[in-house]
Amino acid sequence: MSTSVNPNPNSLIKDAVIIRDFNRDFNNDGQADIFWRNSQTGENGIWLMSGTKPNYYTSAEFVQPPVPIAWDYTTGDFDNDGNSDLFWHNSDTGENAIWLMNGTTYRNDGAVPLQQTLSGETWDYSTGDFDGDGNSDIFLRNFETGENRIWLTVNGTNVVDLPSVPSLAKEWDYSIADFNGDRTADIFWRNQSTGENTVWLNNGANFNPSPLSSVPVTGWDYQIADFNGDSRTDIFWRNENTEQSAVWLINEAGTNYTENGAVFLPTNVPAAWDANIGDFDRDGRTDILWRNSQTGQNAIWLMNDTGTNYKAAEFLPNVPLAWNAAGITDFNGDGKSDIFWRNSQTGEDAVWLIDGTTYTAADFLATVPTSWSPV
Repeated sequence: MSTSVNPNPNSLIKDAVIIRDFNRDFNNDGQADIFWRNSQTGENGIWLMSGTKPNYYTSAEFVQPPVPIAWDYTTGDFDNDGNSDLFWHNSDTGENAIWLMNGTTYRNDGAVPLQQTLSGETWDYSTGDFDGDGNSDIFLRNFETGENRIWLTVNGTNVVDLPSVPSLAKEWDYSIADFNGDRTADIFWRNQSTGENTVWLNNGANFNPSPLSSVPVTGWDYQIADFNGDSRTDIFWRNENTEQSAVWLINEAGTNYTENGAVFLPTNVPAAWDANIGDFDRDGRTDILWRNSQTGQNAIWLMNDTGTNYKAAEFLPNVPLAWNAAGITDFNGDGKSDIFWRNSQTGEDAVWLIDGTTYTAADFLATVPTSWSPV
């Protein structure tokens, strides 16, 4: 199967097997799809999208069988075929499974329980390619004991435990990203008690810790992004108490920020504004969507070549507060991030196709009851 290539040069958006959370494409057509899960019944469904004229009229299917609500999931591409797959974890029993997807169904050989189990209810998980083979792997963290594990996937549903993954105290939170541009997943750690930060660079067999500057815990939170288009993940910081925003541009080695690469953005943004990231103009540099949680206002900052300022800043139309920006991803395959809106009160859904600081099309989708959650 040929793999559809996202035309956006931003590796965080283009190379979804490394960090899968940004794109979910179940039929490998280069356009993001929507996976739905019903938190009450365990039913699941997939909408195969095509911009704002989704083809869910012919390709919106329930994924059988339903999965009991004790099971939670994340996505990856575990067999490197360009289709998003599903990793399932049962928090009651510790059981795990992989579904290798082909559009709205899983392959005949693709709904496979894994032999490995995890005891207890204190594990969370993410996906990323830790050995550079093009298959998503599974990072597991016990948020009570601090134990970490990596399961390398082979041929889709065979899992090999990577030895010698260090533990780290439960106060540390993590994000999976590629900080040195070698197309293998690294780990950013932040200590929520002390404000310490560190990067674990991954060479495929072990991790090399590189401490970064500490950032006070009070008020500051972060997101990962590539702000200067160098295919290395950077860090966006936001302080809702002081209304400051800052960017750390990570250096070529992935071990620190570049000279003059830790900068405050020039405009403070009031605390009511929440930041979401995407690449809205397809220049390879991550931009910021701001949404005001009190007024419903929305705005986009398009970041400049250096990643330390914005080159354009424009308001979008207001959207009532019941609507959430539930997904920032590329629905029409043009390499530009779009916005999926969901009304948390009515279940209404809509898509805006974005081009820079405006939308080129906006359409309502089918209404889905609020017991269903989209990803």
